[in-house]
Amino acid sequence: MLFRLSLLVLLLTTYFAPTVVGQEKENPNANSNIQELPTIDQEAFDVIYTKKEAGEDKIKVAPLPFPDRRVPTDQAGKKMIVVWLEQPDKKFEISWDDIERIELYEQIIMREIDEMVAAKDYAGAFRYIGFLYRNYPNTPDLDAMRKRLLLENGAYLFSQKQYEAALVVMESLYRGDSNYEASKVSTAISRLADFIISDKMEKKDLPRAQRWIKRFETEFPQLDLSGVKKWKDELSSMAKAKMDECLALKEQKKYRAAKDAAMEVLATWPEIEGINELIAELDRIYPSVRIGVMQKAIRYEPNSLINWSGRRAGSLLVRSLFELRKIGSEGGSYGMPLGKFEQSSDRRSLEITLNGIDGKEVRQWDAYWVAQWVARRANPDAPDYLPSWAAVFRDAVVTSPGKLEVRFQNPHVLPQSLMQWPFPPELFEVLSEEERLKVQTTYELGPVDERTNAYIFRDTGKRTDKQPVEITEVYYSNPIDARNDLLRGEIDAIDQIFPADANALASKEGIRIDTYALPTVYSLLIRPTDHAYLKKLEFRRALLYAVDREKLLYDEILGGANKADGRLVSGPFPAGVSSSDPLGYAYDFSIQPYSYQPRLAKLLVTLTQKQLEEAAKKAEKPVEPLKPIRLGVPSLELMTVAGGAMVQQWQAVGIPAELVVLPPGEVLDDGKTCDLVMVASAVWEPIADADRLLGEGGPAAVEDPYIVHALKSLRQPLLWSDVAARAKKVHSLVHYHLPILPLWQITDRFAVRNTIQGVTPNPVTLYQDIQRWRLK
Repeated sequence: MLFRLSLLVLLLTTYFAPTVVGQEKENPNANSNIQELPTIDQEAFDVIYTKKEAGEDKIKVAPLPFPDRRVPTDQAGKKMIVVWLEQPDKKFEISWDDIERIELYEQIIMREIDEMVAAKDYAGAFRYIGFLYRNYPNTPDLDAMRKRLLLENGAYLFSQKQYEAALVVMESLYRGDSNYEASKVSTAISRLADFIISDKMEKKDLPRAQRWIKRFETEFPQLDLSGVKKWKDELSSMAKAKMDECLALKEQKKYRAAKDAAMEVLATWPEIEGINELIAELDRIYPSVRIGVMQKAIRYEPNSLINWSGRRAGSLLVRSLFELRKIGSEGGSYGMPLGKFEQSSDRRSLEITLNGIDGKEVRQWDAYWVAQWVARRANPDAPDYLPSWAAVFRDAVVTSPGKLEVRFQNPHVLPQSLMQWPFPPELFEVLSEEERLKVQTTYELGPVDERTNAYIFRDTGKRTDKQPVEITEVYYSNPIDARNDLLRGEIDAIDQIFPADANALASKEGIRIDTYALPTVYSLLIRPTDHAYLKKLEFRRALLYAVDREKLLYDEILGGANKADGRLVSGPFPAGVSSSDPLGYAYDFSIQPYSYQPRLAKLLVTLTQKQLEEAAKKAEKPVEPLKPIRLGVPSLELMTVAGGAMVQQWQAVGIPAELVVLPPGEVLDDGKTCDLVMVASAVWEPIADADRLLGEGGPAAVEDPYIVHALKSLRQPLLWSDVAARAKKVHSLVHYHLPILPLWQITDRFAVRNTIQGVTPNPVTLYQDIQRWRLK
């Protein structure tokens, strides 16, 4: 049934003015808590405004079925049927003579965009205009509104000195219509170019200045960008001066300095004539390689469990009594630079034969020296005392010239895994020159500065043609810069690639991506702290339940790349690629990682709080407050991304938290300001590394009696089947008691240009078999 709306003022009481995007407008009814959604989030509607004599009001109605969504004219004396949204199940008749005007839904949105622009709410305006393009692309003046919005937003960003953001906006405007406000737009882009490049030049960031010049020349070839030409000429002039310096250094036979100068030419302006030929000549005279590293080495620890940079650089500078080569079906395969070794059939001793010189036996006192060194590490009064070694060592006996027998308290399946000790300096004092050559590293430490570490080939006269004279590690805080420098040839390799970048680099000609032989296990170590909550098992479980580790690993860290590159773990040991992978012999696949359950995390936090309140009441002491958890992460993008996400998710369940980025090269919070530290562990030989990680003196040393007992039992297995069972017991106890918080394991990758040959496929560390490297 149709009704005439003659007393509209009595009926229209519920229409509210639309609100700005991102804000909610309260209902004018003081007794109502209802908040109206932004206009584009409401069901579509039109508004009819009535004349004064008809009540001078506005009616919110369902979208009117006008052809092409255009309000018709010349409707005098006619009537229209509408659906009034106050009573949507009924239809009403309204006379065109009572209508002052009609505002369509898309016109309302356009008006609100105008209001947002006036209020400088550009984010909201872009959201609204995007809605119109998707749903009402034929809205009159829509394209003009978009251009005006871009122009005004660009001007605003410029006024706020957000030059790069302003350029993105102006670039979009220029691409859409290069003739729109051509004078204003070209002037704006020219000024932006000058400001952006000037900023990079002032910061001496010449590679970025260079890239910006290339971008402006490529994107705006029709514009007169005088500032770009000015900076291009200046960079070219600087590069020519550096080129002259490089040539002069070459003539003076200062080849290392000449190579550094040549790299500066590339970084400044690589189009200088003759630079590539000069670099090729220097490579022939003084072959050297530059390695981009994400973690700067400040300690040299080839066998470190948690220091990636220390393992990498340490393998160049430090030799050890035993060195891990690869992982097999029964633990690791080890080499011995001093000679060779053989384990007794009862697994109670290890016979070591020292190297002879030119086929001759070594001097007997050399064997005595090694025996004394081995014994000293079990002496609690010695500075290099090792508790885990003292627990298994019995004695060391020299059996004949150049031979000694190391005997154990109990049978041990892999004692050499416990003896990965760097040679002490005094060893080189007792060895002859010829003997030292057998155990010295190929390279020694050269000049070190804030950004680079140089390693120089030892002056032994045995370097072959094209073997690198020097290896220089260049530290990058931004992996994008490292990737760009690799593509330009300023560096020859990157030692650790963010997983999401691997696929992008793999598609580039002349660059090879390879994986390391063994994955790293990420976990959170609890540092010495007075944080009362962290001492409670329930709270530590809450920290794991609060984090969506699966989404964080696969979406953020791996970037949607190959899921086989990572997996969640429930314990401290690597799981390998599959359950049949020999690397995973210590991993218990029946134990599932803690799942993402934020509600349970909240409950556990509350439970911990109640426990502490009751304990305080009994002790008649104040209740410990829930202080922020300070999470320390190394200055590596992968770690900072993961750490930042974890802090946000903890905060979401009511756990206050802060992220602390450690200084470059630091991995364990030497300043002792953090409660937790994220580490990437190389726990590749669990039979030895469990004790090194969790035992006395380890970075995650535990006092839990069950875990301590399990670690002791792991020192005494006779068969490999016992090793696996006892290691899995450690896994189970760690999962339950959480002395550390296991996160995930990742298969790490590196990138190397084809100009370097002889790089070992799937190495344990990048510099494995460094003596085989040659420049192409």
